[in-house]
Amino acid sequence: MRSGYGLFSLLVPAPFLFHYLEYHQITGFAALSIGVVLAILIGGVLAAQVDVKDLLKVVVLVTAVSVVLGAFFIPNDTGWFIPLERNTVLIGSSLLYMAAQSVVRLLIIKLL
Repeated sequence: MRSGYGLFSLLVPAPFLFHYLEYHQITGFAALSIGVVLAILIGGVLAAQVDVKDLLKVVVLVTAVSVVLGAFFIPNDTGWFIPLERNTVLIGSSLLYMAAQSVVRLLIIKLL
C-alpha cells in the first residue's frame, strides 16, 4: 500500500494533466472535473497508509515532475496564465491538489 501512493501519484501527475488538458481544451469541463476529483479521492485513500515524511517527499517529486512536463508540453503563454507564469501556476495547482488529498487522507484516518 505504501508504494501504491507514490506509484499512483507519479503515474498520474494530476496538476500537469489538468493544465495540459485545460490549455489544449481536449476534454469538456465535466470530464476534467470528475477526473481531478477522482485523482484526489484515490490519492487521498492511498495516502492514508503513508507517513507524513514520505508524503512530503512524493509531493515535492510530483510537483517537480509536473513542472518539467509542463516545460516540455505546455507553452509559457502569458496570455493564458495571467497574471502568473506557467511554472507558478503548476506549483500552486500541485499544492492545492496535495492539500485536497491531505484532507481526504485525514478523513480516512479518522474513519479507520
